Amino acid sequence: MVRPGSRPARSWCFWRGRAASIRTGAADRDRLLLFLLAALIALHRLVYLHADPSGQYLNTDEGLHSNDARSIVLYGTPFHDTYNPSVLMPVSTWFKVPFLAVLGVNLYGVRVPSVAACTLAALLLSLALFRREERLAAVAALSYWGASYFYYSHSRLGIQDPILVLFAGLTVFFGHRALVDGRTSDYAWAFVSALAALLTKASGVFAPGALGLALSYKAFVRRDKVPWRNVGAAAAVAAGCGLAVCALWFRPHWDEARMYYLWEVASRKTPDIARSLQGVARAILTLAPVCGLLCASALVRLVRRPREADDLEILLFSWLGCAAAALAYSSLLFWRWVLWLFLPLTAIAMRELVRLAGSMARASTARSRAVAGAFVAAALAADLPDYARYYGTMGFYIWDGSKQVEAVVGGSVVAGSGFDDFAANSAKIDLVSSFNFSRLASCEEVRRAFPRPEMEPRFLGVHAGSDPAGFPGVVTAFFAGCPAWKAGYKRFATMRRINPPGSADIWFVRK
Repeated sequence: MVRPGSRPARSWCFWRGRAASIRTGAADRDRLLLFLLAALIALHRLVYLHADPSGQYLNTDEGLHSNDARSIVLYGTPFHDTYNPSVLMPVSTWFKVPFLAVLGVNLYGVRVPSVAACTLAALLLSLALFRREERLAAVAALSYWGASYFYYSHSRLGIQDPILVLFAGLTVFFGHRALVDGRTSDYAWAFVSALAALLTKASGVFAPGALGLALSYKAFVRRDKVPWRNVGAAAAVAAGCGLAVCALWFRPHWDEARMYYLWEVASRKTPDIARSLQGVARAILTLAPVCGLLCASALVRLVRRPREADDLEILLFSWLGCAAAALAYSSLLFWRWVLWLFLPLTAIAMRELVRLAGSMARASTARSRAVAGAFVAAALAADLPDYARYYGTMGFYIWDGSKQVEAVVGGSVVAGSGFDDFAANSAKIDLVSSFNFSRLASCEEVRRAFPRPEMEPRFLGVHAGSDPAGFPGVVTAFFAGCPAWKAGYKRFATMRRINPPGSADIWFVRK
């Protein structure tokens, strides 16, 4: 009986509901924080987006990597010329087309896709952590990616690797949902995303490899029940998509695709796997030594108790391991390729940091937050000199130089070294071939590069190196390759290059 004027007693169900409401409100706030952080990360990358790439991670392959998408927008076909290594990478090409169509053929149209891809990839992995109620790790990881100068630099480059990272992130995001819930739709999205990674770049084979490895681990190591019927249906959907791409894209251009596979992939196989793996490990420890150690700590725990690993941990380690194997296959290693490893490496590290902080702080949330916040702040402080150096010495070589090149070449057909850099920022430069697949050492190679009279360039660029004393030898070698060169072209100008720093191109003009 309730006394007059007194408050009714509130039941246990009320307080349980109230607690659930508070938790839900906190979750909504944390989720909103993730989206706000992602928006800030994207906005930071858009500032001075037309500036030259970072000196530390300098790369000017944007013209080559965007050439086929540019050709679709300007000429209605990706095969405007005979230089088409992107025939191996249709997803990379078509991903950029709408950006170039809307923003124009310029550095914004070339680079905004990378900003969008890297930001979304980071957000997807943060949301995967969030789904496991690892909110602190999710916020810490996204903050770390936002602070990282390495991630900042590569998300502002119009190359294929940011798009590859996006589809790898989508594979993990949907793969995690599928491994937890077993839904056919999530498996289908995961398989299709993995296929898209492979069609973004041949090295993207690590994405389907990681998904298959995670499924195998779940089924045969942890001995969890896997809905194979759902997996089979999803794999059939991805296989259908793959067959459609083969029929519509690869089959009509099979000889070209095979040529570029042999040149871009098979020819780069390392003769020394152990040495290549050492190079990968060295790159990780140079780029993120603390994250590397935290990742090693998580790996030791996984090896000691393999059946206790959760689905997300399996996926992240599978991504890291398969991507490292893809890197070790090659005899070359560029910083832009390390981007494939960076997201899973640092996601694992942030999870491990929060776990260790919680253990040391006896599960004190406030102390765990302090440790994670201090780590991110320290990472940002370590990278601040790189940011200061970049903003203090920022240049606009490609942005300004493309206008100067347009004034010189006008509407003439151009080909060769250096012109692809400027064509990335120009809708006027008629670039027909970078002929990087051939050194044009014979008349036969010249005919292969420029098979029709209208493709014969008025201006040709040849990379000359950085030693002016060697320039006459470059000119001699150019004319020696084919007698038609000497009869048809003369030396026109020497143009400096931004990459490699201090080097130059020699331009020739048709007489």
